[in-house]
Amino acid sequence: MIDLQSWHEESFRSSVRILRSYLDDWAALEPTMNEAEFKTLMEQLHQEMITRDIPIHARSIQMAMAVLGAQGFVLLCDPNLEPVPGDYTGASLVGHIRQWCDLNYSVDRQCVGRDIGDVVIEIRGDLWCVPVPTIFTCQGLAFACDLRLPAAYERNGRAGVNLARTIKDMPDGLAATLTIEEIGSQVQVIGKAFFALSALELRFFTIPMVNTATDNFKNASDSLMRSSYGSSMWESLQFTEKILKAYLHVKGTKIPRVHELTQLAISAEQAGLHSLDHHSDFDRIQCNPAVRYDEEVSRDKALAAHHSSIRVVDSIVRALMALG
Repeated sequence: MIDLQSWHEESFRSSVRILRSYLDDWAALEPTMNEAEFKTLMEQLHQEMITRDIPIHARSIQMAMAVLGAQGFVLLCDPNLEPVPGDYTGASLVGHIRQWCDLNYSVDRQCVGRDIGDVVIEIRGDLWCVPVPTIFTCQGLAFACDLRLPAAYERNGRAGVNLARTIKDMPDGLAATLTIEEIGSQVQVIGKAFFALSALELRFFTIPMVNTATDNFKNASDSLMRSSYGSSMWESLQFTEKILKAYLHVKGTKIPRVHELTQLAISAEQAGLHSLDHHSDFDRIQCNPAVRYDEEVSRDKALAAHHSSIRVVDSIVRALMALG
């Protein structure tokens, strides 16, 4: 069984690395469990989640990772996964974990379906919000604009999101004439936001600064929709800056006390982040604190900073995922 005492003694802020060590131990032991032992394990994990103040919406992910590492993380996101009675190994074990969480935490309070912010996009000269759901099947996610489809759909084995039904407050008249081609490159930004925000919310929330960074993302969107463009730019900078610093924290690197993204990126690259070729995005995001009070910032400039911050953070999140 998992040595919960050693887990308790470690900082949960290093949860990804810690849980990876449990995966190695678990695989070496090739354990089998009966129902009573499974219930004991879940109660131990439940108490540990309370001790560590892990929010309910993230507990099933953390529990699955505790017993099967990254494999458990992926399996939990399979909507068709079902537990096999009496089988507490592999995919069936993760199915039992999800079933236990549904019974003890309720489906509504867990991650599936929770919105964790909005991506703001421009359609025909106006701004609209696309809610970011807490999902993690989005690396191969498809997008469509078709009122004949439901909000979420499956086609040729791929999960899909129908923007015609998910964009907030979009009237049917506009949705009926909207095409995915018209949204253009903004679709890529939406997909990156779905991936990065879900990962931050579900897998990396224990890393210092991640929770406040996701708040900055939400604030950037809200400010854009309120025409507070200077404030939106500042929030986009804070979102990007904090995720860069979160990466440095995970790598054990001293974090510079600066707001300059280029300087932080150099430190991150020296720490091993080799996928951060976003200099033009940095230029769009970078701003002075005084921008919060600048009424001359244009909507286009703030929207560009919002989208650039998503692209940069997506790259950082993928690098964090690669660390295990």
